[in-house]
Amino acid sequence: MATRTVKKSGRQRTDINIFDDSGKYNGLAEEDLGRLDSVLMETFRDRMRRAFRKYRAIYILLNSASAEERWQLDASLRNIDRMSGPELRRKARDFANALKDVITMYGVKGSPEAFDEVMAEVEKGTRPVLYVSRFDIDRLFKHYDRLFPQILKLPPHGRVGIDIGGTRPDRTKMELFLLEASLFEDVAALWNSSVDATAVADQSTSTTEEVKQAGALRRATAKAAFNLLEGYLNGLALDVQLLFDLPAAVTAKLEEWDEKRNKPLRLSLREKILQYVKYASGLQHPPLQETNAPEMSRVLLAEERVRHALIHPTPRAIVTDKDNREVTYLNLTLDEVRSICDDVIVLIRRISDTVGPNYGTTDWWIFDKEENGKYPSQAFV
Repeated sequence: MATRTVKKSGRQRTDINIFDDSGKYNGLAEEDLGRLDSVLMETFRDRMRRAFRKYRAIYILLNSASAEERWQLDASLRNIDRMSGPELRRKARDFANALKDVITMYGVKGSPEAFDEVMAEVEKGTRPVLYVSRFDIDRLFKHYDRLFPQILKLPPHGRVGIDIGGTRPDRTKMELFLLEASLFEDVAALWNSSVDATAVADQSTSTTEEVKQAGALRRATAKAAFNLLEGYLNGLALDVQLLFDLPAAVTAKLEEWDEKRNKPLRLSLREKILQYVKYASGLQHPPLQETNAPEMSRVLLAEERVRHALIHPTPRAIVTDKDNREVTYLNLTLDEVRSICDDVIVLIRRISDTVGPNYGTTDWWIFDKEENGKYPSQAFV
């Protein structure tokens, strides 16, 4: 078994917050405030500002703040600069009490700096929805699943959509975003359209336009299937980096970038399947290979024959060779595309079962085709 060092979640440092771990106020006694000189008062004010940023971030990231409440939070943060010592102390006590149950319920554990990192996009004010990775959520909250159980389905790089503008009427609903799930939707949509278009093109009454549209959809579907597999593997590579401290040589492969030489380090699709699954599993040797995963072998053969012909189309003067890319481009059939899609999905499921639930599950975003040969509407929800 290969050894790996588990990466700590975020930066660890002594929290100089005015709250202890339970959210209890740890500020100065009121009689001391009157004796503070200006320097100490500003230090206390800075601590208060830092603590309130965390308080504000918690409510926003818990999807709890309405538009009016968000405005009030922002106003309170600005008003800290104008508050007197006694006002600051009362304010600190008020929101410490307000946070007490929230900290216990959701296991708030992130430092103010960790919350600030995640909230950086919020401060830009350019997007109504903030998509936060599960990895970042797990750095900040121990029990975020008590608010949003679906987060447990996500891999570390998967994202939760938080309504930072407070515009949604139902504050209990949240969105998930996973790149590979969106890529699967592309495959499903294009496949369904390919089935319908090919059925029309195969009719004796079909027009030239209908025949060409069907061909274009089949080619687009095949490319989308390979994009899905590569996107899934690249997500797995990111998760390994998020979860573990790795040797530089491993990181270079996962990022496809040679830091020493300052140049790309490209891996083939085969190498990604072999290496990324090995790293995610923590094994010394690739657990999936062509010899024990026939779907992997078929996908790689299709990559060589079909994907390269579509991604790198190349004409030839003589087109009699059956492996000629131009011939493959022109004659790609629906059955060939079906086999590519099916093998890619079987392979992704096999990889997911191999690496385990720490990298998320696929049952909520991959769907099988129905009896009519098309993907169900649930695939797009």
